[in-house]
Order: sequence, then C-alpha cells, then structure tokens
Amino acid sequence: MAFKKWTASARQLRSDPRFNSKLVSKFINCLMYDG
Repeated sequence: MAFKKWTASARQLRSDPRFNSKLVSKFINCLMYDG
C-alpha cells in the first residue's frame, strides 16, 4: 500500500518533453513525488 502515494493521476500525466513518453514522466513523478 506504500505505492498509492506515488501514483500519478491520469489527468495530470503529460508526456515527458525530453523523451516524449508518458512512462518516463510517470517514473519521474514517482521519484519526485515530494517536489
């Protein structure tokens, strides 16, 4: 259940401008959930 706070909602998720990938942006959001 610790992963619930790391999930990014679908409406906030945008493609990463550098890699043009939603998977990359989700990964970055999971890393930077506090900032």
